[in-house]
Amino acid sequence: MKKVTVSNPRKGKTLKKYSFLKPTTWNPVFVSLVSHFLFDGNLQKTWCGYNNRSRVLIDKIIYDMKICLDVNDYKIYKNNFTGVTRVAYHNVEIAIFIKQKTLELLDYILYAPDDQKLSFLSSFFDDEGSVRFRNRQRSVHGYQDSSKLLGIVKLLLKDFEIQSKIDSKYFEIIVSKRENLLKFQKLINFTPGLRVNGKRTNSIWKKDLEKRKILQMALDSYL
Repeated sequence: MKKVTVSNPRKGKTLKKYSFLKPTTWNPVFVSLVSHFLFDGNLQKTWCGYNNRSRVLIDKIIYDMKICLDVNDYKIYKNNFTGVTRVAYHNVEIAIFIKQKTLELLDYILYAPDDQKLSFLSSFFDDEGSVRFRNRQRSVHGYQDSSKLLGIVKLLLKDFEIQSKIDSKYFEIIVSKRENLLKFQKLINFTPGLRVNGKRTNSIWKKDLEKRKILQMALDSYL
């Protein structure tokens, strides 16, 4: 029988390990990046991604990945039914690194400098937060099905003398009363351009308003 020789497609090629920056210390931008993956991310074995309806936050992840990790190789997926966009990084090493950093961040953030704590809180409320302003109700809510994460957020808010309460039934943390909302606005607030979805059937606004503006409207109503 004639021997069949199969050519090796890798012959003559060098397998290059994927190279990217791996920060060993924390700063506000790196805290923001990792915490966004923690709150609204997909952390899989071979890839990691971030999901949001806001293009402002999607672009922020892309920018921060370039700044912190020197990574600019990503793919964008849009779900036209839900309106959710995903930015995904299909690389095993990046996925492993981000996963490790999310676990490290949870142990670190309670002891971090104030600017990094505020960065964490900003990411949380950008991803999970909403403003309720209707009749006499004025409050900021953050939703999260992890009681551990809600507990961390509550402790961080307390560090800045912002009182809050956790509603375990609805998996949310609530900031209310004028003095607490003022401190929230001054120190945390929402990212400029981040809007509510006015097209939702249960939207009371019926238009895409910035969350920052709704919060300001709620505070103005105290006067």
